Amino acid sequence: MTTPGPTASVSYDGHDRVEETLACRQAVLFSAAQNPEHCAQESDPNRGASLIEVVTRDSEDRVTSKRVTGLTRNDASGAFALLSWQEYSYDQRGRLFESRTADSGDLPESGDCSLPGCRWLIGRTGYDARDMVVRTAVPSPVTPGTFTVSTVTRDGLGRVDVAADALGNETDIDRNLAGIATQRSIRESSGENPHSAGFGVRLAFDGLGRPISTMLASATIPGVFDREVARDADAQGRTISAWSPLGVRGSDSYRRNTEFDGLGRKVEERRRSGSAGEGALDGWIDVRYEYDLSGRSTAIVVEPEQAGGTDFVSEQRTEFAYDAQGRPLVRRLPDGREERTVYDSLGRAERTRYIGTADCDGDGTLSELALARTFDQQGRATLVTVDASLVDYGGTCGTHGYPGTTTQRFVYDGLGRVVETDDDGGPEPGTTIATVRAFDSL
Repeated sequence: MTTPGPTASVSYDGHDRVEETLACRQAVLFSAAQNPEHCAQESDPNRGASLIEVVTRDSEDRVTSKRVTGLTRNDASGAFALLSWQEYSYDQRGRLFESRTADSGDLPESGDCSLPGCRWLIGRTGYDARDMVVRTAVPSPVTPGTFTVSTVTRDGLGRVDVAADALGNETDIDRNLAGIATQRSIRESSGENPHSAGFGVRLAFDGLGRPISTMLASATIPGVFDREVARDADAQGRTISAWSPLGVRGSDSYRRNTEFDGLGRKVEERRRSGSAGEGALDGWIDVRYEYDLSGRSTAIVVEPEQAGGTDFVSEQRTEFAYDAQGRPLVRRLPDGREERTVYDSLGRAERTRYIGTADCDGDGTLSELALARTFDQQGRATLVTVDASLVDYGGTCGTHGYPGTTTQRFVYDGLGRVVETDDDGGPEPGTTIATVRAFDSL
């Protein structure tokens, strides 16, 4: 059984700009017997669409209005009506000055916002002499008829110095002579005293302009930076150690130490996240990276350390193997699963097998999933087959799909564009999802 899917069509004006879009969001609105290919009905004045968007522009190619009409309900009982109306106004310099929006609940009974009775939500934008936005105003969600205003103050180069929103929150940015932000302070509104609490960042740089230290502002003492985020870099600029606080207490921290070999490859990384003391081992995780003589990654080993000691929990090892041409051949996961890839004579991934255990129901049942691809003479995939016949779908595994074989087919036009696809792995057994695309001469 083939179920007609959502369809869409686009109309363009003489300047190749989108002028109208028609979309059918739910194919079941019209039975397949009426139109088995798509949901548009020629006899319907709305052309069977459940959504129509019309865009108008002025002579300067600026969008001046958008009107969206469609079904008020996503089923056969839905009426076709105007859903939203948007208008845009520009100043003499071509900048967006005002936008007006009316949704379905704000429209007049006539459904035409060009007539009186439309309740607009109006937004306005202000600019400086350099055409940069310095002020925005939107309708207040609390007090009808008023606006909430956000402002931006810039320096002589147009960079943001201070940004303030209508709720009383402010962001101050300080820069050094190189223009790099060295301090960012955020003051958040809190009731009667809008600037009682401050959150900020203060940066320190080395002689090469690299950040080496970041101080976070105290969450309890305004103006005090007492939480450090530190980094150490080697001669090549690579971060070899990092430390950052997790909470307001300095003992809550995240640490990372990294080692590189002589070829610049990462070979070991130690991570720690927790509230233990400086010398404690609990919470540390070791990650090792192994390579072959060609520099390809052959293994990633994760060793979590048990709390309060040096014994390790069973390591988690992911291994990689390659063929003579250096292409990925095998990937073995820590839980015993494997991914194997077979290539054709042109180096294309022709078949992939996923072998392992179905852990979703905890019974460790052996399973296998095979993915095969067929290509045309231009190297494009024309058929993809997924064989899940050996997958255990018992227990909770059954929620992930249906056992058996599913196929996807692709059809291309003379320009190499996909014009048709079909997939027999639909939401229900035995259903096929088909997609058809059409292009104009441009």
